[in-house]
Amino acid sequence: MRHQPFFGWIKDLSAPDPLTILTGFGLFQWDIPPFLHFFNIGLWPIIMGVTMYLQQKLNPAPTDPVQARVFQFLPILFTFMLGSFAAGLVIYWAWSNTLSIAQQYTIMRRHGTLRGAKPKQAVAVLPAPAPADGGGGGGGKKGGKGTSKKG
Repeated sequence: MRHQPFFGWIKDLSAPDPLTILTGFGLFQWDIPPFLHFFNIGLWPIIMGVTMYLQQKLNPAPTDPVQARVFQFLPILFTFMLGSFAAGLVIYWAWSNTLSIAQQYTIMRRHGTLRGAKPKQAVAVLPAPAPADGGGGGGGKKGGKGTSKKG
């Protein structure tokens, strides 16, 4: 699959995303100085960062406030870290996040646990009342379980 064309602007899945912020997403070409390469993020890494953020918001927040603060910055960190990775990996990660978001949203919607959504009320099923003549319950005095015979 190396150097094979893909869909849209991705001509090689093993190369980084060619549409980057510092080139105006392909509107103009210029040689980017080496000290700015870290900030030269492609369109797919940005999409991946957004999907990571949305996926994080659907999950419950950690109880530790320090851990919650660190988790807030992970989508930003991964966006910059994976900005120069192969486009195929970033596309795979973004689609995996998108499918996970759809799955989590569907599960939470069915169980009524979405934020702001009213939970579904459970309907209690009561047992049918016993007949008035006392038949069929085994609770009579003729030798069933739980009856004691005094002798």
